[in-house]
Amino acid sequence: MRFLFVLFSSVASWGARGIFASRDLIRKESCWMLGNGLSIGLWSSSWVPWIEWDEFLAAFNPMIRPKQPILAQFLLGNGELNIYSLSCWLRPSFLDRLKSLPRLPSTQHDILFWKDSQDGKFSIKAAYRSITKNRHGGVDRLYKTLWKYPFGERVKLFLWKVGRDILPCGQRLQSLFGNASSCVLCDGDSDSLVHLFFHCPVARFCWFRSSWGIRSDLLQFNSSRDIVEWILFPPFPDNVDLDRFSIFAAHLCYHMWSTRNKCFHEGLRDTPEGIFKGILHSVSSFDPKDCEFPPSVACDPPTLFDLGSVNRVNLFVDAAVRDNMGFYVVLAIDSSGKVLEAYARKEVVVSPLDAEVRAILNAFSRCLSCGWPATMIFSDCKVAVDAILARHVPSWQLYPTFLQLFHLCDLGSSCNVSWISRVNNGAAHKLAAWAASQNFCDFFDPYVVNSAM
Repeated sequence: MRFLFVLFSSVASWGARGIFASRDLIRKESCWMLGNGLSIGLWSSSWVPWIEWDEFLAAFNPMIRPKQPILAQFLLGNGELNIYSLSCWLRPSFLDRLKSLPRLPSTQHDILFWKDSQDGKFSIKAAYRSITKNRHGGVDRLYKTLWKYPFGERVKLFLWKVGRDILPCGQRLQSLFGNASSCVLCDGDSDSLVHLFFHCPVARFCWFRSSWGIRSDLLQFNSSRDIVEWILFPPFPDNVDLDRFSIFAAHLCYHMWSTRNKCFHEGLRDTPEGIFKGILHSVSSFDPKDCEFPPSVACDPPTLFDLGSVNRVNLFVDAAVRDNMGFYVVLAIDSSGKVLEAYARKEVVVSPLDAEVRAILNAFSRCLSCGWPATMIFSDCKVAVDAILARHVPSWQLYPTFLQLFHLCDLGSSCNVSWISRVNNGAAHKLAAWAASQNFCDFFDPYVVNSAM
């Protein structure tokens, strides 16, 4: 790794100049995953994945003269980082963040990843993508916020289409083809997004029936992008629960669009009250803050879902993410449909997939600790399940977690994992959403879960 720090000569050849031109790119995009620490220089190698190279260098104590120690010198006997020994090298604020550093087992060699590649492998294509990724303009703050919001993925994609003004409403089609059309729900004004979401009598009914009692007919927007900005950044005082409002507003617009399409294509028209109840039902799975107790747990009867043989224990898992905190639930049910236990845990995660994988990992660990003779773990995250069955790591940032999971899979021969649809995993999904909204991390009371059954 001396290449990253050797001084550049002013009389270097053109070939050497070309090689040195790649140094900044390598510093920025390469990162070590810590194992035994023998290949990683403490300050000469990037080994903290969530920070850039300049920030990494700034974390070091400026009073320490640069040396070339390897990270293995700062590992304890159990493989953990010796924070005390590192305290003279690194700033205190940076040391606290190292407690969540992703790690490989200390018996394994360190692995060098290319951060801009999904699987962490370097390729010419990955390097080209790293070089050109900043040529497409800056990151749009609106959509960056949208992708992080606790909406369902379909709702996020829908709002993205709203912001980009690419939904095929009548006004949009008229601008392209010239065919005029009116609102199919009220046969009134033009078939525009502003009218459908705010000025249509059906939408006005739903807005006014909400907890905020909004007179949506008084709202005006200059563009469809303004609608998304109003939903994500509502102009209300601090005493209003802004996150809760954004969730409600997003689902209201999504349901109004679905209702409009059903009426237009199938001739089906629901009542305003029915539409409003549908909105509340969708919101409840993402924002059940008004629930005094955990939500009802309803498991599919054996006629609809096979719970297996007499001795099998079925573990249903799901996760919800709030900011960088993942909340996951493990719900254990025997073959007769009786709840054995249900609990929630929380951990700092790097992505929703990370939270889903940790839920499965915790379920495997629970199976082994309880000694259940036969278990089936069900998750509605197909990416995670497919990766486990194929022994494939879909993201280099999750390499340590998947490594632990593969190890537990080998230990627990009686434990199996299977994908399940969201419909059949509704109980775990609701419990995870409730745990995230309440910051709950404990066992659910058996009498509460059993009474809900």
